[in-house]
Amino acid sequence: MKNLKINFKKILFIAFFISVLIGSCKIKPQKIGLWDIFEYTLVNNKTYSNPFKDVSLTAIYTGPDGKKAELQGFYAGENQWKI
Repeated sequence: MKNLKINFKKILFIAFFISVLIGSCKIKPQKIGLWDIFEYTLVNNKTYSNPFKDVSLTAIYTGPDGKKAELQGFYAGENQWKI
C-alpha cells in the first residue's frame, strides 16, 4: 500500500510538471490585422541528423470568431523553425 502511495505521488508530480510545460508553450495572443503577416520563430538547440525530416511543427490559429486553422511550421536553418 505504501508503494502505491509513492507511485501515485510520482504520477501526480509528473502530470503537474507536464501541464506546466504545456502551458508555457502557448504563445501570447496578438492582434493581427486583416491581411497582415504573422511570423513566429522558435529556436531548438538540439542537434538532428535531418531537421527537415526529424522534426514536425504544427500550430493552431484561432480567429476572433472561434474558427481554427492548423498551420505547418518549417525548418528555417540555424536551429530555427518558423510558423
